[in-house]
Amino acid sequence: MKVLLGLDLTEVDRVAAVLDRWGDRFVRRVFRPGEISPRRRHPRARAEHVAGRFAAKEAAMKALGVGWRGLAFRDVEVGRDFRGKPTLSFHGRALDRSRELRIARTEVSITHTATMAAAVVALLAEE
Repeated sequence: MKVLLGLDLTEVDRVAAVLDRWGDRFVRRVFRPGEISPRRRHPRARAEHVAGRFAAKEAAMKALGVGWRGLAFRDVEVGRDFRGKPTLSFHGRALDRSRELRIARTEVSITHTATMAAAVVALLAEE
């Protein structure tokens, strides 16, 4: 197996500013339905949540070797398994690229503080 890695850091304040300005319009443009938990009502908690998911999308794009120029943000979906562990699903061009690379498994880890969100993505590819 070959491991492809991606890492991203996102500033929570920048995401909070985008959410203040664009609100759900930004969320609908970047995220697929169900990706962002509607339970996060406090603006700061919502910004941290969105920043973490955004970082995971960018980390996945880097691991795929294309960055954000080659894909739409909605081509990468960040979900959760039954235990709450973050998961990745690919759609559109991201799915095509993952098939090209022969991705057999994905792993994602997301963390955040009040100021920063970070995500690491590991894609395990068959050789």
